[in-house]
Amino acid sequence: STNSKDIQVAYVWSLTSLLVYPRSMQSVVRDSLALHPPQRREKRYAQEVHLRTDERPACRHAGARVVNSKQTRKEALKLLGGGLAATALGVGFSAEEAEALSRIKTGVFPYRLANPNLPTLVGGFRAFTNGVKHKPFYFAAWTDFYKQQAGALYDWYDQDILKAAKTLDVHLFLSLEVRSKQPEYSFRDLWSGAPTAAGIDPDEYVMNVAQHLKSWTDRTGHVVPVRMLHEFNCPSLSNGWGGPEYMPRLWRRWATILRGGDVDSKLRAMEQPALRTTKSVTRNDNLLFVWNILVGATAQTNWSDYWPGAQWVDMCGADMFPSPDDADRKVQFAMLNRFDDFARKHRKPLCFPEFNWAALKEIDRPGPTRELLEWIVRHASRVQFTAQFETTRDFAVVQREDPHPELRKLYSNFYNKSVFREDS
Repeated sequence: STNSKDIQVAYVWSLTSLLVYPRSMQSVVRDSLALHPPQRREKRYAQEVHLRTDERPACRHAGARVVNSKQTRKEALKLLGGGLAATALGVGFSAEEAEALSRIKTGVFPYRLANPNLPTLVGGFRAFTNGVKHKPFYFAAWTDFYKQQAGALYDWYDQDILKAAKTLDVHLFLSLEVRSKQPEYSFRDLWSGAPTAAGIDPDEYVMNVAQHLKSWTDRTGHVVPVRMLHEFNCPSLSNGWGGPEYMPRLWRRWATILRGGDVDSKLRAMEQPALRTTKSVTRNDNLLFVWNILVGATAQTNWSDYWPGAQWVDMCGADMFPSPDDADRKVQFAMLNRFDDFARKHRKPLCFPEFNWAALKEIDRPGPTRELLEWIVRHASRVQFTAQFETTRDFAVVQREDPHPELRKLYSNFYNKSVFREDS
């Protein structure tokens, strides 16, 4: 509409006025850089973000940078990062300048059978890349909670996650899956050292993962987003991961193990039980922890009850599969907006660790998915990355027989917007 276009023009005009008067933009850039550090400083940013509060110099702010008042307009555009690429292109910025605003990274949980001739995660990733004409930045994978993760980091399909990421020459986004040995033990029993579904203590299981991640980040220099205890607000899927009494404590414990260093001393300082494994890992500052909900879950959950503390979370994630039902979708977007407000309150950026269409075979119209993608583009200054959930046949948009051509074309069009092009 004319009004919305006027608002966009006014918004970008206010941005350009800041670029003309660079001294007045320093606080804006500091806030933006706290969420979107330049790529070349990725490792340094991770190191600062993951310092415990009591280890930080009093004058240091994680990720903050002071901008030189002689910054050029193009440099300032790059520093502002994310979110305005689509708007900027629409109101007269050059493609080069608009692309400089691009920060959203994309990822995919590949469908293993997307290419029947190569029924592996590597084959699925490559089939997705070809199908949407865009190579994701992240290879997204889950740890198989039945595997001890000792010799290699295994996914659900008995495939080596790190070997696949190396073969694809991409970054890794990892979902850490831990389950109790059932039916003998509940998830809460993990707190006292009950065996996991892999048959070992949860501390040892997480330590095994930590050792693999440390080896990977040392070798590649990559920063790895790690998601734990996901969708805690959906009891039918997660059972609340032990509920608010246990989930925040388990989060802090496992994050401490994954960060490495003198883990046992850190746990004791937190008044947690001693580390229950003789294994160790050196400090790893190249991990970012993702705390996330399922958008649209019907259970009434007070998110704050599950919050482990700001120093333990780097990003707030929203898993979302937009409903084809208009009324239900309206409720979903209302929850998404509330969650964005929650993340802002805690000064955390957003990500979409899982998203895709709702996988209802009788309704594969692209409209609901388009609405979500447009929300992401409009809020790109807040969104760090997305990961498309293609894992199962029902959800997979990209398959050999091309069962959902309209959805595939929709994704291809959006992934090839400048707001996403930093990936490939």
